[in-house]
Amino acid sequence: MAPHIFAQAENGAGKTGAFCLASILAVGRKPGSELRAIIITTTSELAQQAAETISQLTCKLDAEDRPVVKAFLS
Repeated sequence: MAPHIFAQAENGAGKTGAFCLASILAVGRKPGSELRAIIITTTSELAQQAAETISQLTCKLDAEDRPVVKAFLS
């Protein structure tokens, strides 16, 4: 099992981007695959921010190469 990591940083430091990028790289995409990861957040604002960040980080990829990662409010 991977160790737990706790981190703290100020607003605008790139925490969401770093987390989303690591998630995108970890799940990858296999041809014909469906949902590969779910990000569960504590607020609807953070879910929206994660969804927008994932979209921005993957917008240049061909549709078939984009990993399917969704963010939801817990």
